[in-house]
Amino acid sequence: TIEGIGSRAKGYHPIQKALADHNGSQCGFCSSGIVMNMYGLLQNNPHPTKQIIEDSFDGNLCRCTGYRPILDAMKSFAVDADGPSTTDIEDFKKVCDTPCSRLACAKDCDAASARPAHFRSGDGNTVWVRPVTLNELYATMRATASQSPRLVFANTSSGIYKDETSSVYIDLSAVPDLKSINVTTSGLQVGATNTISTLIATLKAQVAMSVSYASAAAHLQKIGNLPVRNAGSWAGNLMLTHNHTHFPSDVFIVLSGLGAKLTLGSSADGSSTTVDLFQFLQTDMTQRVILSVFIPILQTNEYFTSYKIMIRHQNSHAYVNA
Repeated sequence: TIEGIGSRAKGYHPIQKALADHNGSQCGFCSSGIVMNMYGLLQNNPHPTKQIIEDSFDGNLCRCTGYRPILDAMKSFAVDADGPSTTDIEDFKKVCDTPCSRLACAKDCDAASARPAHFRSGDGNTVWVRPVTLNELYATMRATASQSPRLVFANTSSGIYKDETSSVYIDLSAVPDLKSINVTTSGLQVGATNTISTLIATLKAQVAMSVSYASAAAHLQKIGNLPVRNAGSWAGNLMLTHNHTHFPSDVFIVLSGLGAKLTLGSSADGSSTTVDLFQFLQTDMTQRVILSVFIPILQTNEYFTSYKIMIRHQNSHAYVNA
């Protein structure tokens, strides 16, 4: 929390100090989010560049400052900062009197999230279920088939289609079979519950395999904003287009352009089928789930590029994408 990393009583965190020193806080409404976003970035990447920092703030809104003093403050922690860099994360841990073991995320919740769970709302009308194996997922889908269960990961689509609800929600986040990432000589196999951010990072890491991966990653970075990409899965984005053919899915555009193939699993008999993106749109997904996508490398004399025309570079659907 913002209080946990620094306060007037304990002493301010260097990020908090930098924001104040650069006059990056006016009304203060956005300041906590700005600080915690930068803190999270430095936990994952202690030595970011100025460009990485700027790209990481597309989900933070400020109505006062025009962003320049905020970015000046945050970019002071970059390895390529104009002035002396202050990115030594070891120094950050000395600022607050919270025990050091608590400053870096201990991931204590990981073990809890690996256990199956079942909750019912207070009025008894809504059930939330978290299976932890693919077989459990299929069994849950079969058992709740008459209730039209809604498969969810982060459920970010509720921000777009607010009236779509269900009496049964099946949480896919704890199924290991849906999280896998495999690199082969012919392409990438990415599990369905990897986030859009993870898909982008995977493509960037394998650019040497295929130049198309760099173009694809650049396009996918224009989806929503960083918090949305960190939360939502690429497969969930595809399901939006499956269920709403007018939805301008950048994931669909990019993966179809790359010649990707989806593997779909059936809860009825446990079988799996492989389809291309356009066949997917015609597939009845009742009692089915996306398992993974295979993204092939470019062959000789093949080229890939994509386009997105939008009102701004984040937080905006496409006017046209191709």
